[in-house]
Order: sequence, then C-alpha cells, then structure tokens
Amino acid sequence: MKGKWRAFVGIFTAAYVLTGCGAISSPIEYDSADAAKEALQSASVLTVECNLEDADPAGNLLADGKIAGFMKNTGFINLKWTVSVDDVDWFYLKIVTDEPINDVEGIVSGTTYAYYDMDDTCLGYSQEQVIDGAFFIAFLDADGNRKDYLASEDGTVLFDSSFNVIGRAKGQHSILGSDCQITVTMEDGVDQEVDLKDKLAMTMPIYDEEKRWYLDNK
Repeated sequence: MKGKWRAFVGIFTAAYVLTGCGAISSPIEYDSADAAKEALQSASVLTVECNLEDADPAGNLLADGKIAGFMKNTGFINLKWTVSVDDVDWFYLKIVTDEPINDVEGIVSGTTYAYYDMDDTCLGYSQEQVIDGAFFIAFLDADGNRKDYLASEDGTVLFDSSFNVIGRAKGQHSILGSDCQITVTMEDGVDQEVDLKDKLAMTMPIYDEEKRWYLDNK
C-alpha cells in the first residue's frame, strides 16, 4: 500500500515540479539565523505549515510559535526536502533505497530517509523497523547506530528507549481550504534532546494521512 501511495504522490510531484512551489518563505522572527537554528533544534513545539494541494510537505517552520525557517521540496525522481534559515540552505532530507543502511534486517522497504548537510555529508537516517515485534520509526546516526528514542509507525508518538512517551505529533487541516499544520510537541518535563531532522521525518507519514483525507473529501 505504501509503495502505491508513494507512486501516486509521485504523479502529483511531477505536476508540482512543472508548476512550481506554492509555498512562500516568510521572514524569520528571530534576531539572527543562528538564534533561529537553535530555536528549531530545541523547540518544545515544532510546527510545519503546509498546503495539501502540494505533493509533499513544504512551508514555514515555526519554533514555539515563531517563524524560524522554511522547508521546500524539489525533484521528481530524486525528491528531496531542503530546510533553509533566513534564505540560506541548511540541510536536506531524501528517501534512499540503494545504500547499505537498507540492508538491515527488519526494515520496511522504501521508508529510509537520509539527512545531509549542503556539502552532501550524511548526518543520519530514519527508517521503519520491526522492534520488539512491532513497527516503529527508528532514528539512526550517520554510522547507522540507533538513537535512544523512536517513534510510532504513523509518526504520532515519540518514545524514549524504555518506551516512555516523550512527545506527540499531529496534523490539523482546514475544513474549508487546503491549509495544514503538523506539530511535534514534547511532553512537559522531558529533557530528552530530539534532533530537528528526526522530528521532520516524523511529519512525513502524518502529511501522507492528511493528504489522503484531503483527496477523499475535497
């Protein structure tokens, strides 16, 4: 089913590439790019603003309610999501299928996102894996070592290594329009550091569900 959905999204992506991105970057609401980056990394609430007319999530990134960056998607065969701050590209995510990280036993084919800086140095990965008999999103460092937190398969719940809930994510869509927000909210009192790139990877399956709802109901 996931493969069929990704193929379906690919058709929309082709149209998207030809017509151009509908999302427009807004000025950051922090004093500097460095302050905005720090806010994105440490935000208690990360918000991705997007439009369900787009094939994939793209729009402003808010850290605790203030605009701190922007995410755009480009490409057709090699679709990638690039995050910029103050109009300067910072890092990008893309789906990878032919790298050794996909040779791990128990992974779900086609679910590996790799993270890179703008010099194409790998910064880490996320991928669906079977862990303790169930499907989860595992987060890995650049060497393929699993981090000490993971997410539910649908991206809506974030757990520590003992499966305590440390955060939640959800999508909210406009009933009358195509606007959508996806938020990743850390639980109160949690001091676990969760990488921004991993939070963004969590939003991908949530956007897919919001997109399905939109296509079924528009």
